[in-house]
Amino acid sequence: MTGPLILVVEEEPWVAAEICGKLQDLGCEVIGCAHSRKEALEKIEKRRPDILFLGIEFGDPIRRRALTSAIHGKWRLPVILVVEEPDMSGSAVGGEVGDIGCVRWPLDAREVRKCIARVLRKHAEGRQIGEPSEWFREALTSISDAVISTDYAGRIVFINSSAEALTGWVARDAHGKPIEEVFSIIDEDKGRPLNRIVRRVMRGKCAIALTSPLVLKARNGLKVPVEGSVAPIIRPGCKAAGVVAVFHDATEKRKAHETLRESEEKFRRVAESATDAILTADAAGRITFWNSGAERVFGYRADEIVGQPLWKLAPERFRAQHMD
Repeated sequence: MTGPLILVVEEEPWVAAEICGKLQDLGCEVIGCAHSRKEALEKIEKRRPDILFLGIEFGDPIRRRALTSAIHGKWRLPVILVVEEPDMSGSAVGGEVGDIGCVRWPLDAREVRKCIARVLRKHAEGRQIGEPSEWFREALTSISDAVISTDYAGRIVFINSSAEALTGWVARDAHGKPIEEVFSIIDEDKGRPLNRIVRRVMRGKCAIALTSPLVLKARNGLKVPVEGSVAPIIRPGCKAAGVVAVFHDATEKRKAHETLRESEEKFRRVAESATDAILTADAAGRITFWNSGAERVFGYRADEIVGQPLWKLAPERFRAQHMD
């Protein structure tokens, strides 16, 4: 074999034959021709090509977009669209975005050769930068934190078992999905999803912390408190090639905080009703709580003394030895 493996998808047999002939003349190995979406998916599953040549229904961009998204998303295959008039706007149908390219009909050998080289190069760059190495993949799979990484377009290229458990998405279903669909986080206070966080990270090229009160909406609809961060994957030249989200279940931490809050509230109610003076201080020796009994004994109101050092309560003659 002297060239890449290519699967051609085209409904018109005579067009398919011409595409296949042109590709073979360029030294490519055409592994088959599919005439429908179903047949294309079956052939890809059976024998994974290096590139997909897609020329279905020249006049129907919606069908091209659907099939391109399905194939490129699930298998991360480079796709070349055969079109009558390429749309250079940069959309997923026509134009050239990452490892999705387009060539005009009728085919020009030079244009096809350049397009194949470009999408294969972009695909290789995306895999090197966006996807973890095998060793690193095994390491990320083994850690307890949930990890999801994406390519330059925000599509998932890796999800470890902890992330599968939290999101409810298994890797084979999550692969190629937009990260917002799988990693659906909601601002609990405002009740709205944070759908643009990945775009913000890639645009700003800096990490964003995920702190309470955020919840992750799992695939089954359950909501789980989470904490973590989303950071950009920076490639040479300071260009963001994707993002990595690292997060964990914060349910137990939230329960602990709530238990502590309830305990503190209970202490305050008891202390406020006590006739004895009760006060507390932090590790730095600054007063943090002051009840009415302490007001009567020391003469300071709570708003005057809370936050002040403990040595202020000592008699004047003893203060100097406590001020350090």
